[in-house]
Amino acid sequence: MQKLRNSIIIMFLLVPIYSELALPSNNNVCQARTHSIKPKQTQKKSVSKIKIGKIYSDPYGFSCIKFIDKCNYVVLLLNGNPESFFRDGESYPLEFYIGKYTRKGSKYILHKDTNQHTSIYFLDMKRFRKKQYSDIDGPGSNYTNPKDKSYSMIMYLKNGKYYVRNYYDSKRSMGSYQLRHYPNHIGGVKNSTFPNNAQEFLSNFTYISRDRVRDLSSKGK
Repeated sequence: MQKLRNSIIIMFLLVPIYSELALPSNNNVCQARTHSIKPKQTQKKSVSKIKIGKIYSDPYGFSCIKFIDKCNYVVLLLNGNPESFFRDGESYPLEFYIGKYTRKGSKYILHKDTNQHTSIYFLDMKRFRKKQYSDIDGPGSNYTNPKDKSYSMIMYLKNGKYYVRNYYDSKRSMGSYQLRHYPNHIGGVKNSTFPNNAQEFLSNFTYISRDRVRDLSSKGK
């Protein structure tokens, strides 16, 4: 679980580009981020102005961000198609965290220091559709140095539209893409609401033990 948390700190919206880059050997990229996915770009509108309370995503709708006030943002990582995880015998993760940002004119700088994270894991497609998770990591807090002012992402305006540039350790650019608008829900989760904090994130789901899942699966449920 610690490896997963560290990967969240290092990278935010790398889903559209991770399959095209050879990352450094010391980069703690979690298994979920290296899963084989064939993404398709969404048809959602591009972004010309950043507003607090609105939700934005990468072109594929895998990773979403919301600025909740003048210094904090929340991120929800959807990690692609759940079925591909379950076919490979893996749990499917949903990851949520809060981080700090600063604004310089039209530029938004998202820092790596994160003060709250939560990851939940689903064991099969039936449990995912029923919004039932069986493992959880977090909620946690302050697991990075609060004085760390390095950044993982910068949002910038170009030709009237916002783009995102990802960075590794604040130095190496990991590519860029155009930001998109995103609706107020958790992708693939029915009757859900995009969360502002860990409690709201977890309120979209219910817990079910692994033993209970095994019992239901043995009965074809």
